[in-house]
Amino acid sequence: MSVEVVWDTSIEVGPCLSENDVLAVVAGRIPEPELRVIEAHLDTCGSCRSVIACVAGSAVSRPEPTGTAAGVPERIGRYHILRRIGAGAMGTVYAARDPELDRVVAVKLLLPSLAASTTLRARLAREAQAMARLAHPNVIAVHDIGSFGDQLFVAMEFVDGGTLRSWLGAAPRDWRAVT
Repeated sequence: MSVEVVWDTSIEVGPCLSENDVLAVVAGRIPEPELRVIEAHLDTCGSCRSVIACVAGSAVSRPEPTGTAAGVPERIGRYHILRRIGAGAMGTVYAARDPELDRVVAVKLLLPSLAASTTLRARLAREAQAMARLAHPNVIAVHDIGSFGDQLFVAMEFVDGGTLRSWLGAAPRDWRAVT
């Protein structure tokens, strides 16, 4: 059996920072040797610099989520919001019902402060397109991308389960289980 791999050169791949890297940089949790490598990348990558700047700004100005229904939209696009699942530096994720396909999905809504950046909107759209092209058991399926007011959203496969933090805390894990 042979597998042909076709690269789409319109998708930005390479050493750009992941969402976890961005969060770690903003929180100051990157050790010195790795920080120098990241800083060298930031010197040459305007997209990553914009992400860091926007996330750092939103991390300072955004209040902590209260966990209440206050501020939770009833709908995002065609999706009926069921509940808030969580929030991070890039946005808020909701469990939602897709009435057209009669299924539960996860809808990630980019923070308003980040949605103002056309660079970040384009980057999220490229990431969603790249994920939508993949079919792998370890990659969440992307179903839709759209706008909600001035914000961008991505509708994805909903996986009901615990958080990574709770899984890591439940038992000692060796490096092979974590990677």
